[in-house]
Amino acid sequence: MAASEVEYILLICRSLFDLLQEIMAKLWGSITLTDATKPKKPLKKTFSDMTLYANTLKSANQIAEQFQLPVAVADCYARHAPIFLKIREFRDNLVHRGYQVQTIFRGKDGFVITKRLGPFLDLNIWWDDEVVENDLVPLKPVLALIVHGTLAACEDFAHVLMTCIQFPNPIVPGMHLFMRGYFNDALVDALADADQRLAEGRALIPTPVKTEP
Repeated sequence: MAASEVEYILLICRSLFDLLQEIMAKLWGSITLTDATKPKKPLKKTFSDMTLYANTLKSANQIAEQFQLPVAVADCYARHAPIFLKIREFRDNLVHRGYQVQTIFRGKDGFVITKRLGPFLDLNIWWDDEVVENDLVPLKPVLALIVHGTLAACEDFAHVLMTCIQFPNPIVPGMHLFMRGYFNDALVDALADADQRLAEGRALIPTPVKTEP
């Protein structure tokens, strides 16, 4: 049952990236450029087609040039493409290649795994006191970071678009949407945990170390 839940989370997160891209493509198709001399190219329908070429990540400059996008939007694609690629690899291995989620053990305080999850290797996201016998670690933190990374992409794109596109006046000024569910507390706690780990540099995708030329 635990493995099935992990698979379901990965499937949902993978799908959210393509839903995000559908929204981006629709919005981009509906805007009018202030510089009419520049041709507006339609965006691809999937996040992978926007960010990958032959399974290799495109740079922000490549994305901006290919689709004539503002640099800020192209940077946004490049910023979130690495975790998307890992989630996609995990999902494709499960759905298309018949792989299984690694063994999940029952620990005293919840489910535990070895220090990896699918294609997420050499992870350094756990605190020392979380590592138990046989080098096992809690499962929840890595799942929280995957969910956090997916939602962070959606939020980042929304903020970046607001700086690049002049939207029409709101239909209902000052409206706020509140959602309630039995899972809210668990989700808020998971995202807070992910925020704390990220603040300490404990990311699923390590930031490349820049070297001087």
